Amino acid sequence: MSKPLIHNPHSLFHSIQTVFTASLVVQILSIIKGFVIAYLLGPTLLGVWRMVTIIFSYLEYAQFGIVKSLNIDLVLSIGRGESDTVQVIKNQVFSWLVILAIGWILIINLIELTGIYHFQSILHYLTLYMCLFLPLIYMFRFLTEILKAEQRFPVLNRIKLIHGFLLFAASLVGAYYYGVQGLAIAAILVTAIVVVINFYMQKTEVHWKMDWNLSKTLFLSGGGGMISELATILFLTVDGVMIYHLLGKPHLGVYALAVQLVALINFAASAITQVFHPTIGYEVGSGSNNPNLLIRYLTCGSLLTWMVALIGFGASILIYPVVITSFFTEFDRSIFLSQVLSFGMLFLSLRLIYASFLLVSKSFILLNGVLIFGIFLNMGFNYWVYTMGYGINGFAVVTAVSQILLGLVIMLFAGRIGPPGTLSALLRELGRQLVLLVTGLILLVAFFWIFQSHNYRDWIGIGYFLIYVGGVVGVAYLITPKEYWQTLLSTRRKAAQ
Repeated sequence: MSKPLIHNPHSLFHSIQTVFTASLVVQILSIIKGFVIAYLLGPTLLGVWRMVTIIFSYLEYAQFGIVKSLNIDLVLSIGRGESDTVQVIKNQVFSWLVILAIGWILIINLIELTGIYHFQSILHYLTLYMCLFLPLIYMFRFLTEILKAEQRFPVLNRIKLIHGFLLFAASLVGAYYYGVQGLAIAAILVTAIVVVINFYMQKTEVHWKMDWNLSKTLFLSGGGGMISELATILFLTVDGVMIYHLLGKPHLGVYALAVQLVALINFAASAITQVFHPTIGYEVGSGSNNPNLLIRYLTCGSLLTWMVALIGFGASILIYPVVITSFFTEFDRSIFLSQVLSFGMLFLSLRLIYASFLLVSKSFILLNGVLIFGIFLNMGFNYWVYTMGYGINGFAVVTAVSQILLGLVIMLFAGRIGPPGTLSALLRELGRQLVLLVTGLILLVAFFWIFQSHNYRDWIGIGYFLIYVGGVVGVAYLITPKEYWQTLLSTRRKAAQ
């Protein structure tokens, strides 16, 4: 078994930096690949390929959360130092993924053969593609989740980069010469290669072995985690679905461009959470006699995600309008939408760290209840603003308010179930975060007051953004206790001392 972070020479900040860098490179490659593939395939074939990817996005969840249990039970077992249990959990998850992959392959072929639904009417080789790709994608998720749980971020980042570059090159070549079929072949070959490399690099040994009692525990934990993941996706997309059905495609296009900026903020904050999640889980699993360390991890993670979201909010004010007015003039209405939604993301970013704590604490009913309530709250008020005739601006405001409420409620629940002193510590941290928000707002007001009539104000804003970031980070450094920065820059062993 790989040693947990307590024996890892890298600090939390170093891990966040490397994870974010690798994820950013892969994200950029994915965006470029998407544009090139759209050009090569055209709208019709791109729609066919999109349908295939949608089907597989649902089939990934058809493992009923057994992979998600690695983020919960495996992390807790590592924190407790139960090396035997860690290996048993890996064996259980591996065995069930093999069973589920074979089961879904049989079901897919049975549907095709009996004529219940003809996949070939969509894509003539889709059945074969599913049969080859499904076991590979299950193994890929299995191996990468182990790396995350064990905080083997150097290996994880290398795997991400290898997969990203190989898929980028193979997809472009495949699409250029063979169209959609080439994309499918590229995905299968690259995933197979990366799975083999992954097994070799992390040297994980797994065996076929079933333990029905443990399997029940894993499915319950993983299922709860999977429901929270699906509920989060629904919460983040329900406004777009309603706009599509109530207002139409053009309005959704304008709204979608604004959502892309918010997605980038969420992407950066998620990279931070990826590092903090197992660290928090280790503390919960070990039943640490130092509750202050757990509280410090929660507040440090919250501070970093808030700063990322606050920088994204500044970008929506200073940079995004320049980009839209210069290159996408038909989407000028998305400027206001992005500013409203990025403000809501400030508070929604709080959910990431605190939801991780609720997951490893197995407070599934509490977390999922809040998320589901947030979905219906968002839907109800969005429909109300639609009937009042407020259009997509009303949708953005309602969604932002829902994001603020959801983030704050999850923070309060995390504080309630944490060790004594957690809630007061989280509220104090929220106070510091609000000071940073006020700082950012003052910097933005100062900019528009100084350059209120300047002809090149928008372009000056891009340079001023650096001053904005420096001001936010500088004030954060001044008002944040030194222990926070020591926690981020030291290893877990030193932080625990």
